[in-house]
Amino acid sequence: MAADEALWKQIESYRDAAIDMQRQLCAMPALGPENDGDGEAQKAEWILQQIQPWTLASVQLFKAPDARVPAGYRP
Repeated sequence: MAADEALWKQIESYRDAAIDMQRQLCAMPALGPENDGDGEAQKAEWILQQIQPWTLASVQLFKAPDARVPAGYRP
């Protein structure tokens, strides 16, 4: 099997997981306070939990203070 075929096969193996992740992301509201929402903190924290097992060099969450949302910050 050629290297490019192996790569496409590997990518295809993530299909169901990617669809499931997208469904969960879409089900989680992330509206700012100007749109009567609680902010994006819950979604950002969930994403961090999902990607934590991946072998990424670095992932950072920048928390911009915002007293208008329950978490107290906007990611």
